[in-house]
Amino acid sequence: MTRHGLNPGPSGQGARQFNVNPGVVAARAFEVPNKPGVRLHNMVTVSLGGVGTIRNVVNTTGGPSNSSTNVANLVDYP
Repeated sequence: MTRHGLNPGPSGQGARQFNVNPGVVAARAFEVPNKPGVRLHNMVTVSLGGVGTIRNVVNTTGGPSNSSTNVANLVDYP
């Protein structure tokens, strides 16, 4: 990424997952390059109904969202 990227503004960015199969697991909600200048702020994931899992918010950071913790917040990445 150069000067382009996810720029959600002050409200942040979120991802949600709704499943009826508790065995469904998403490794991450957002995948971004791991390089200087890539920064995200105020990210959130939600497992709607607590069925299924989002393991990480961004790459391998933050989370999980699942039946125990429906909402995962990540203030800053990296």
